[in-house]
Amino acid sequence: MIVTNNASALKRQLMLEVAKATLAGTLLEDVEHIPVRVRPRGEESTRCCIWRDRAIIRYRLIAILGGRIEDETDEVKPLSDYAKEALARTVLEKPILTVLDESCTACIEANYFVTNACKGCLARPCTVHCPTNAISIEGDTAKIVPSACINCGKCQQVCPYHAIIFVPVPCQEACPVDAIDKDSRGKIVIDFDRCIMCGKCVRACPFTAVMDRSQMVDVLTRLGRVEMNALLAPAVAGQFDSEIEQISVAARKMGFDRIIEVASGADAVAEHESGEFRERMSAAEPFMTTSCCYAYTETVRKHIPELKRFVAKTGTPLAMTAARARREHPSALNVFIGPCIAKKQEGMDNDDVDYVLTFEEFATMLEAYGIDLKDLAGEKADLEGGALGRGFPVTGGLYKAISHRCSDLLTGQTARIETLDAKSLKLLKALPRMKNPPCKLMEVMCCYRGCIGGPAVVAEEPVADKRISKLVERSLVK
Repeated sequence: MIVTNNASALKRQLMLEVAKATLAGTLLEDVEHIPVRVRPRGEESTRCCIWRDRAIIRYRLIAILGGRIEDETDEVKPLSDYAKEALARTVLEKPILTVLDESCTACIEANYFVTNACKGCLARPCTVHCPTNAISIEGDTAKIVPSACINCGKCQQVCPYHAIIFVPVPCQEACPVDAIDKDSRGKIVIDFDRCIMCGKCVRACPFTAVMDRSQMVDVLTRLGRVEMNALLAPAVAGQFDSEIEQISVAARKMGFDRIIEVASGADAVAEHESGEFRERMSAAEPFMTTSCCYAYTETVRKHIPELKRFVAKTGTPLAMTAARARREHPSALNVFIGPCIAKKQEGMDNDDVDYVLTFEEFATMLEAYGIDLKDLAGEKADLEGGALGRGFPVTGGLYKAISHRCSDLLTGQTARIETLDAKSLKLLKALPRMKNPPCKLMEVMCCYRGCIGGPAVVAEEPVADKRISKLVERSLVK
């Protein structure tokens, strides 16, 4: 797991505590002690006091147990009751995201500020270029009146000393569809009618005030007891310092009965989507966008409905793989393991998917089981993913797969969106109205650099990219 700060380290620690207790069969007894064990008396607190630290840890544990903080009606309800609900649960209801109210610091509204680098210069371009006269000079320093400022940023652009900075609200800045607002207390509120479950807010918040609800306990309590398939997302090959065969063997050691590469579903998607692309071009349609990214298709459904007719009708690699797994093994539960929080939502919408785990959760389970991938070096596994499908998680992977089959139609007419943000959304909204679109095929990925940049990965993007490239090359040789 990527541990880049204290927040991610704490999340990993709490998930591991829950996983170990679940495997030991002591979750009901141990869960109440976790906040105290993680923040013992005498240890320096990260907030105002150790009691608040423990209270916030309690909320984090509720999310890890699959609970939703917004549904809490009894603040003295013990964690063991949430654990009981998790152990007895058969279905996790929407939405998959939850806001930890006490963890949210009610960040000030995004705004521009003048730092002490300001010299109160003679030129004063900030005052000249401000369209609302929101800047004045007091003494030898510029001052911005927040009530008059429209956040246009012109003052920052013209300041010769770079003395003006923009201070964003991280979660709001990360959200590509403006689904995050604030309540009367300044706490964040997610509008789930707008939310696409991309998880960018989860990754962006420095206080981890937004969390994805976990199904880890659900899976751990069933492993080895019922028939289960592990559906490994193509991005898994980039996440661990090992070969994909060793990851497969490790999953079997956990108790999964079968390991199925979703890369095989990606190969099927490429084949089907290539055929669909040819049909659309033969019918003189202006362009087509891909459909593999669930966060993107949710964006179209909720925010750009006029674009829907241009989106490929082909299902996602997960949908393709899960459907085949259900046909071939109807009694088995299908557990998808991937980098994406939106896939948790897709899993809830797809009857062929029973549970979804992130790479963060899978990495935690490896540690809880005491499985070291390095000890499995040289182990072999019978896997079926092809080179093109295994290349899907990196931006351009789907395009390569389609161009392999449709090279005659794609000469210099392809565009790629490798992250959903304000700029790319503007382009997508404009596409249906364009008489001459910039491309015939547009690959759209929500996360930066593709699935390897998902909100729940455990390896940095450049590292993951190199590992996947190595696997693709090895697959081509075969």
